[in-house]
Amino acid sequence: MKALPLALTALCAAPAAMAEDALVQPVIDGCIDRLIESGAAVQPGGQVIDSMYSEAGTMVFLQDGDGRIWQCFGYRDGTVETLDLAEADAVEAALARAAEKAARAPKRIQFAPGTSGAEISGVLEAGGATQFVLGARAGQTLDLRVAPDGGAMYYHLRNPDGSMLLEGTDAGVPYSGRLPQSGDVLVEVVSKESAPLAFVLSVTIE
Repeated sequence: MKALPLALTALCAAPAAMAEDALVQPVIDGCIDRLIESGAAVQPGGQVIDSMYSEAGTMVFLQDGDGRIWQCFGYRDGTVETLDLAEADAVEAALARAAEKAARAPKRIQFAPGTSGAEISGVLEAGGATQFVLGARAGQTLDLRVAPDGGAMYYHLRNPDGSMLLEGTDAGVPYSGRLPQSGDVLVEVVSKESAPLAFVLSVTIE
């Protein structure tokens, strides 16, 4: 991601596939460059509201420092075809998609100062799933336990590069292992129940 004079920053579109993110980012960078070059964004600041990838091209919605939202269409090589102020209905749809993506985004696990572990409580809807991310370094040992409140549940672990670290493990089986990669480990917890199910996720990194 590029450093920008307007401090526009691309927000991750929730848990989108990393391969798709890599294809979208050049379009975002190109759209930001075009907006800066146009001179239309006078105030500093801004953000990427939403992006929609396709093989034909990617649509990006940018909000500038004045709060205006721009609609930009470009290609994976960073070439921009159009950049225009978005119409009201397009803005509404982009904001709705952004809110939906934010709601699905993994929750970041953070440790209190001076500690190396945390406990997170949650509730899954019937057959539902939720995701967490945890920053760690290669060589550290991760200890993880999922404790459902009287129901059936399982979990997955993914390495920072998206590869599987642990697949489909019953919540009754804790995980302990040395991490092979530095970055964010993804934890996905899945309910097998037909009713809401509470759980506690316990993690420690040494």
